[in-house]
Amino acid sequence: MIFMVDHVEISVKAGNGGDGIVHFLRLKFMPKGGPDGGDGGDGGSVWMIGDRNLNTLMQFRGSREFKAEDGDNGGKWEKHGKNGADLEIAVPLGTAVFWKGTQIAEIMRDKERVCISKGGKGGRGNPTFKSSTNTTPMTAEDGEKTPTMNVTLELKVLADVGFVGLPNAGKSTLLATLTRATPQIADYPFTTLSPNIGVLTKKYGDERVDLILADIPGLIEGASEGKGLGLDFLRHVERCRVLLFVIALEQDVMMDESLSASQKADSMVKTYRVLEKELGSYHASLMTKHRVIGVSKCDLYDEELQAEIARAFQAEKLDVMFFSSATKEGVEDLTQRVVELARR
Repeated sequence: MIFMVDHVEISVKAGNGGDGIVHFLRLKFMPKGGPDGGDGGDGGSVWMIGDRNLNTLMQFRGSREFKAEDGDNGGKWEKHGKNGADLEIAVPLGTAVFWKGTQIAEIMRDKERVCISKGGKGGRGNPTFKSSTNTTPMTAEDGEKTPTMNVTLELKVLADVGFVGLPNAGKSTLLATLTRATPQIADYPFTTLSPNIGVLTKKYGDERVDLILADIPGLIEGASEGKGLGLDFLRHVERCRVLLFVIALEQDVMMDESLSASQKADSMVKTYRVLEKELGSYHASLMTKHRVIGVSKCDLYDEELQAEIARAFQAEKLDVMFFSSATKEGVEDLTQRVVELARR
């Protein structure tokens, strides 16, 4: 499993420009040579570079300050100061960079380089200021000083399939079943507090298919307005190609003997509509993605309840697939359907 850190704040600073200097040529046979102070070198810039081998921002937890090299000062004999080395910061694909609340960059491709902070220009030495009326200028420029920028890095998952569901719907267990991921699993809400990533390897026809699966934190009604894990969750759904809705009967509904099988089934359709509404409220484009509706924990439902669940969804012109991560029932069919949609 890859435990994902998807939001960090760091400071970056490009290198300062080196100073130009005031100097005059002094040789044995030329005691009054002209100005020969060199220009300062340019400071190094700070770049972010996409790295397809990274899946999280965890590497920034222990290191939050990044600075490129300063340019060297100029030297005598019009020697130009050495330019400062650039600093490259590797980030996962899908990383957005924000400064003062505004997005200034987004890295989407492997090896894509984006300049976050440009190095300061080196100052000019005194030969620049020589003129017919000032043959011995005592003026040189200081190098340009660069500001420290406090930026926010935000990672949106670049997964093929995103698992969407209420807390405790069984998403994490399904991820563990389909991949070698080992997400935290427990019977209480919001066990998953940040996305977990796993890779599903599956044979599809004559090909081997590798799909990135993302178990995204549980959604609740009002998430599009920031409730629960809210917007921290929803931004991860944007780039998933397929949405797998994982739906289970809530425990209190399951145990309520006063409810008929039909009423319990209708509650599951209502759950699906809540999820769908939150996605659409966040961004209309999410409604156009391929989707699969998976009814989890089907080993706990008798034949009558399963039939009522299928009926309730069919009445809404929706197809569902039943599965159980515990018994593996229906998991293979569900997997094949997900792979098929992801390959389109």
